[in-house]
Amino acid sequence: MARQKKLQIAGLFHPINLIRSSRKSLAKLFNEKKGVELQGVFVAEDNTIYLANDLSAEEALHVLLHELWHATEYAMQRLESEEARCDVMAGYLAKLISSRDVEQFIQHNQVLPKKVSKKV
Repeated sequence: MARQKKLQIAGLFHPINLIRSSRKSLAKLFNEKKGVELQGVFVAEDNTIYLANDLSAEEALHVLLHELWHATEYAMQRLESEEARCDVMAGYLAKLISSRDVEQFIQHNQVLPKKVSKKV
């Protein structure tokens, strides 16, 4: 079963959905030819990154950052100024510097569900 988390990266317009799934599921989902094993994919239409769930922590961080760069490139197409693009990059680097692996990066960037308070 795929796990889904939402990440909010500084400077991006929408949260990124992160789904961890098996390589076999990824290949089926994206109609890959036999023998091609996907490690990760960014889908711009719904701001989702699919990440294989059998990667080592170091591989997962590398693939996640690779796919996040695709997301950044997509978001930066909408930014007109160099300053705005630099702000996006600074947001990434600030989070990355404090992350040792993919789980820590996710933890630092995860959008937590809002608490709903009941009116009395």
